[in-house]
Amino acid sequence: MKKNISIQASISKVWNALIDPEVIKLYLFGTQAISDWKEGSSIIFTGVWNGKEYKNLSQRKLNNATSYGA
Repeated sequence: MKKNISIQASISKVWNALIDPEVIKLYLFGTQAISDWKEGSSIIFTGVWNGKEYKNLSQRKLNNATSYGA
């Protein structure tokens, strides 16, 4: 399945939403994102969900796109 989402914002605003820890907390329910945001660096997401602590590790790759997730 493929899904496209169109975001009405500048690239810099979208990028900031992906890497600013304070903004990430807003849309990931208080999740703390820890990274130096350099290409190939790890991103650690930590927080509490349903009373349980969690920690997820992802890796950032640069091109014209970026992705991270569980």
